[in-house]
Order: sequence, then C-alpha cells, then structure tokens
Amino acid sequence: MANTFYVRTGDKKQYVEAKFLTDIHGNFVVSSNQIQRSYNLFDAGHNSIGTNTNGYGIVPANFDIKTTIEFGH
Repeated sequence: MANTFYVRTGDKKQYVEAKFLTDIHGNFVVSSNQIQRSYNLFDAGHNSIGTNTNGYGIVPANFDIKTTIEFGH
C-alpha cells in the first residue's frame, strides 16, 4: 500500500503495517493523545524512520474511512 509505514506492537516483537488517519476529505486527523507523538515509525525492513511528531492518529494500513462512515449510516 502507498503511504504506509510500520509500527511496533506493545511487546516490541511484531510490526504492523499502518498509515495516518485522514478524514473524508483527506486531511490528517491529529490525536488528542499526546503520547502518540513519541510513537516510533519503521520502514518495511523494520528500520526506524522517525517518530509521529505531528501526533496524527495511526490506523491499520487497510483502514478505509469511507467504508467506516457507510457502515455507520
């Protein structure tokens, strides 16, 4: 998937493909949970590529906001 990265599970043993949460218009959603700003991000080889300094919400790579909204209606 394009524009994805990996995050490490809490036990630091597995990596999960993820992406930043966007709203229906494609705008990034900033989390009110300040700890997310320190989450480490990794590439496909599990090499660190930085942290989530903007505090964007992180969701699984296959998450689709449009499907979620349609389900809720």
